[in-house]
Amino acid sequence: MRLYTSSFWSFRGPGRVCIARLPPRRAPAGYRMYRALAPHPTMLKLPFEAYRARYLAEILDPLDPQQVVIDVVALAGTEEVHLQCYENLAIPGKWCHRRLVADWLHERLGLAVDEWTDRPDA
Repeated sequence: MRLYTSSFWSFRGPGRVCIARLPPRRAPAGYRMYRALAPHPTMLKLPFEAYRARYLAEILDPLDPQQVVIDVVALAGTEEVHLQCYENLAIPGKWCHRRLVADWLHERLGLAVDEWTDRPDA
């Protein structure tokens, strides 16, 4: 099973798992929520380095990465997993917690979690 990251607007197909606090109001139906990876509201206005440090310490470090994968795969059913949130990473200077999750899964489990737009066949 492959895992990808994407914004709510770059991928609208099956297997969408929202890891934001809330999905956009006009998000197409069919996504599932996984709140364990959502940032705390107090983190949202922080500069990247402060956000990264808090997100790792408060959100990711307490979690078991293998269980996270089991959980999101179960939410996606038979589809590829797409961990979704808001930011458009094609805009220079944009960053997002979904990439922190992808890096964490790669570091902890050796999983390659690519951004959907990075797919060679996209």
